[in-house]
Amino acid sequence: MKYYREALILEKKSGTKKGEGRLYSNIGSIYKEQGKIEAAIQYYDYSIKIYQSIEYQRGLGLSLTKQAELELSLCKTSKNQMGIKDAIKKLHKAKKIFEEKEDNERLVFALFTLSEAYLLAGDIEKANLYGQQSLIISKKKGFLFSIKDASEVLQKISILKKDYKRAYFMQELFYEMNDSISNQSTKEAVIQKQYQYLSLIHI
Repeated sequence: MKYYREALILEKKSGTKKGEGRLYSNIGSIYKEQGKIEAAIQYYDYSIKIYQSIEYQRGLGLSLTKQAELELSLCKTSKNQMGIKDAIKKLHKAKKIFEEKEDNERLVFALFTLSEAYLLAGDIEKANLYGQQSLIISKKKGFLFSIKDASEVLQKISILKKDYKRAYFMQELFYEMNDSISNQSTKEAVIQKQYQYLSLIHI
């Protein structure tokens, strides 16, 4: 954390707004890993404002998605419907950015988080729609971690819809992805994909 704060001071002095926004996002991710959710949300907000000021769309979309994800985690306990609606609004904005930029790796993250948001809001059909979209793109592109995430949320949705056959299929897909990720024959490729995934979502 000390390194990031020192780097942030340097970025502010140099006037490099893009770098400053990235550092705010990184600090937010560190706070997230430490379980300091409200502090993480605040730093993502700093990042969002900077990216908006310089019209850096990819960074904006990612920070919006990260912030919305954390806001939803707070809403799970508080059942704050206004908070859920605000998170959904941010996710749709991020989704549009990633679609326009043809950024599929970040798009599947936004779609998966949208699915979870609508599931929390009680809109099962929309949750299913965005979860399925995330799964389709992830399968097409071979994003193992994203397939795992999407299959997990789609299993929950299928149970709520009483589609137990599909729920079983999603469960099997989830375990298949777990096995693929841990398989020694794909270890090097998975480590690289994991690094990319964590860079997109957690750092």
